[in-house]
Amino acid sequence: MKYCAHCGKEHCDEAVICTGCGMSFEPAKPAKPLPMKWDKFLIYFYIIAEAVINAILGISKVTGLTIYPVTIPDVIYGILLIGLAVFGFVTRHRLAKFKKNGPATLYALYICETVVSLIYTLLTSAFATAASDNTVFMIGYAVGEIFGQLFSTALFVFLNYIYFKKRRELFCN
Repeated sequence: MKYCAHCGKEHCDEAVICTGCGMSFEPAKPAKPLPMKWDKFLIYFYIIAEAVINAILGISKVTGLTIYPVTIPDVIYGILLIGLAVFGFVTRHRLAKFKKNGPATLYALYICETVVSLIYTLLTSAFATAASDNTVFMIGYAVGEIFGQLFSTALFVFLNYIYFKKRRELFCN
């Protein structure tokens, strides 16, 4: 004989469901693990590719290995891009090792990249507007660039938040 753990009613050993309360005597099946394809894509491709591109672009901006003359905004942008490249590898490591703050580091990386891009857009727009007769076009371009960056960052942070929220128990190291 066995007893229901929920209501205490006595049942025969073959019973599967309690006739008193409807609870199952079968142990709960473990939840099916969630796929980690996006996490693998981030760790093994996206973050590495982005860090390498940021490093190359940053070095070219700082050293003047571009077809355009080097300006103060270019040097500032180059230094910030090199910093983002390093931060990208730190982020990749935290996600790969399932560190508790891995997802938060990824969100911070997205936000830092956006801030750096916005600073560069504003600086280059200010320099270009001062040297241009078409101020309205330059301001419109800067505003469009800023809204595009803010929208894409907000979308990426939101989608990654949903993805990692469902997998938060994995990030506990």
